[in-house]
Amino acid sequence: TRSIGNLSCDLLTITDWDGPETIPSLTPGVNTVQLKPAIVVTARVHPAEGVASYMCAGIINFITGPSPEAQVLRERFVWYIVPMINPDGVVQGNTRVSLAGVDLNRQFRSPSRFLQPTVWHLRNLLEQILDEGREIMFYFDLHGHCKKRGIFFYGNSVDHPEKGPQINPRIRLLPKLCSLASDDITYRHCDFSVQDEKDGTARIVAFKDYDITYTYTIEASMDASDP
Repeated sequence: TRSIGNLSCDLLTITDWDGPETIPSLTPGVNTVQLKPAIVVTARVHPAEGVASYMCAGIINFITGPSPEAQVLRERFVWYIVPMINPDGVVQGNTRVSLAGVDLNRQFRSPSRFLQPTVWHLRNLLEQILDEGREIMFYFDLHGHCKKRGIFFYGNSVDHPEKGPQINPRIRLLPKLCSLASDDITYRHCDFSVQDEKDGTARIVAFKDYDITYTYTIEASMDASDP
């Protein structure tokens, strides 16, 4: 799709295209759709957070690489990656807002197709995937952080006496495993609260509206690693 400034907002689709299973087309009228789950990655909703592009480039380079781990991730999932969801803001040199002067990461609840077309089309993509009967296993929204150091996750939590104790530990598991695997990731900086003022963010909308349990904002420090 294109932004209101008529800039391209690219979508990369990465999977094992030569595998034995049918490839999902997202084309209306096509019935031979495989049930391979999806992973969605977005970056640069806030233009000044250039570290998000470095993280996104690292994900793309790894997923398309020759390692056995990357091969398994391509075989098991279809990756949908939007490297720059706010191209207007990046080109104009904005800090947080789009060409229309709004924070796109507060518009995911009810985006305008004309004023926030990139967010509108992303929601449409999520709905297409789910309408095909496929699962969105993970949603990663990549950001930069100007205060905390290191790399850390923001996740969600379920406020329910029965479901919460079952689901919440599973949500926290991936960030914990990542912190054990890499000294760059600081688990003590992770947070799993669902705040009312963040209700329009990609993380909370994907969690609440689309039931994507494993939805995370991944923050990388714009300052330094955590000592």
